[in-house]
Amino acid sequence: MLRHSNLRVLTTKDQLHITLVSMFTDDTTIYLSEQDNVEDLYQILSLWCAASGAKFNIEKTEIILIGKKEYRDQVIQSSKTNPNSTPFHDTIKATKDGQSVRILGA
Repeated sequence: MLRHSNLRVLTTKDQLHITLVSMFTDDTTIYLSEQDNVEDLYQILSLWCAASGAKFNIEKTEIILIGKKEYRDQVIQSSKTNPNSTPFHDTIKATKDGQSVRILGA
């Protein structure tokens, strides 16, 4: 599902690719680019949960912002990865500068 989605793989300045998804037991880390629409991710997760019988716990979802400070501030204010994107669910928290986050299996 992810491979055939509209979600993009992140790249660094040196054009190194960053993985799209990382999974460890029941924790999943998904990397979205500035061009991605979070609605595409919601649709993939909904389909996967329906097929597997799993339940996605939206209340435990955190967004780790990567990029220039102006971009990170814009995402926190708008709850969107870009102006054309669907806003994040109300329960999703975006981390602010200096806030720590635990990524299991990293």
